[in-house]
Amino acid sequence: MLFEESSGILLCGDLFTQTGNAPAITGDDIVGPAIAAEDL
Repeated sequence: MLFEESSGILLCGDLFTQTGNAPAITGDDIVGPAIAAEDL
């Protein structure tokens, strides 16, 4: 889990799941790729 202190948001770890060769930092939506990785 990741806790963002200034806004008080708690992010669960499965939002950051990715497979394959992808950039470490993105400005894109991470939810779609995380769902696809869970489906694998």
